[in-house]
Amino acid sequence: MVYDIFSDSGVLDFFKIEERKIMAFIAAVCSHYHRNPYHNFCHVVYVLHTTYMMLMRSQVSKSLNRVDQLVLLIAALCHDVDHDGKTMSVTGLLVIRVQAT
Repeated sequence: MVYDIFSDSGVLDFFKIEERKIMAFIAAVCSHYHRNPYHNFCHVVYVLHTTYMMLMRSQVSKSLNRVDQLVLLIAALCHDVDHDGKTMSVTGLLVIRVQAT
C-alpha cells in the first residue's frame, strides 16, 4: 500500500524514482519502527493514507508543487521513526483524557 500511494501520487514518475529504490527506502523506514501499541508501522500507513487522500481529493495539491508533495508523503511516512512508544504528544494525552471521561 505504501508503494502504491507514492506511485499513484505521481511523484515517482515525476522525479524518475526507480521502484527498487523507493522499495528499499520504504523497507529501511519500516525497519526503524518498533512493535509498540500505537506508534508502529500500521499507524504510519494510516497517517500516510490520510495524507495522500487529503492531497489527492482536495485542493491542497493545487497549492503544492511536486517537491512539496514528495516531502509531505515522506514526512507522513517517517513522522514516528524510532518512536519507543513510551511517550505521547500533547494531542495523544488529550485523546486519552477525553476517552477516560
